Amino acid sequence: MSTIKERLSSVFFFSSTEDALSAEKARNEEARLDIVKARVEHSDFEQATKKQIHALDSEVKKKRDGFAEKAKPLLKEFDEVGQSQHFYQQVASTIAGQEQLSDQLSKKELMEYGYMSKKLISVALNYERLREQIQAGRPFEKELAATLEDAESDNLNLIAEPLQAYKSAGIPSTTAVKASAFNLARAMEDSGKTPVQPPVNGWLDFLKFRVSFSPSAAERQLLESRKAAASFTQRVEMEDYIGALELVDSFIKKTNPFSKPSGDFFESSFRQFKASTTPVVASRMLLDYTNASLSASRLACVEDTLKNA
Repeated sequence: MSTIKERLSSVFFFSSTEDALSAEKARNEEARLDIVKARVEHSDFEQATKKQIHALDSEVKKKRDGFAEKAKPLLKEFDEVGQSQHFYQQVASTIAGQEQLSDQLSKKELMEYGYMSKKLISVALNYERLREQIQAGRPFEKELAATLEDAESDNLNLIAEPLQAYKSAGIPSTTAVKASAFNLARAMEDSGKTPVQPPVNGWLDFLKFRVSFSPSAAERQLLESRKAAASFTQRVEMEDYIGALELVDSFIKKTNPFSKPSGDFFESSFRQFKASTTPVVASRMLLDYTNASLSASRLACVEDTLKNA
């Protein structure tokens, strides 16, 4: 392709216009050929570029499809993780709500009803341990102290006072009570075997108005003694020790067995029976009172809870 300098030279130095025109046409043709050549090269370059782009698109699509195939398990796992995370958030939210509700309930319980309910449970547990030790005849010093300390009741301390003397040795067994009762029943019968003294003869004997001695009086005394002993034994078998003691007191007032020849045996048997039954009666009174107090306290606690619910 000619330069600007060559064009100027052709205009000023050619001899005629025809030569200049011919030269200009030649240059134009040369320029046209260059343009055609450039277009062909550009077209070839475009075709090559399109082929490369198509090849790259195919390769990218192929790789994309491969990545998608490989990503399917990962996406599935990711979905599972996402669902798990969603469920975890729901569970965490539920647990947080339950914790908040639990805190509110615990605060309410501690402020209003919790202390009383826990106190009743504690007293009941100590009561059961005390009852087990007493009924087994084992020492109950620790259990009694724990029950009295936990109950904080002046009435219970007063009722438990007679048992303080037996807390280290334990309560006598039913066998020991029945053995002492057997001796006392035999002493009651023996007191009825004492013969009735005949009346002293006086001046009426000389007037033939003598009062004769009747053997039926001794038989009646023996019958009453045996009847009282049988009644006493029956009450002991029913473990009605208070009733048995009341019956013996009534028998003493009627017959005065201490003045009989068997009075020493009766006195020792009676003392032994009282010594064996007193702790039993005292322990039953304590256990019955404690159980009744617990039942009343439970009922009052439930009523108060329902009233304020």
